[in-house]
Amino acid sequence: MDNANNKLVAIQKAISAIRKTMATKDDLKNLELKIVEKIEEAQMEIIATVDKHKADKESVKVLEKRAE
Repeated sequence: MDNANNKLVAIQKAISAIRKTMATKDDLKNLELKIVEKIEEAQMEIIATVDKHKADKESVKVLEKRAE
């Protein structure tokens, strides 16, 4: 009987450890929100970079016309 109890205790410890590392539905919802926020931030950075490059390109065109 001790052997069975020892195995049961070991199984319970393993289950407890697994539960600590498992993601809950709330964890997944929070992760989804964080991912969406990061995607939106990245999109804004991309847009800002593209706008800056467009502005730089226009500045170069203006300077080229002045140089002529």
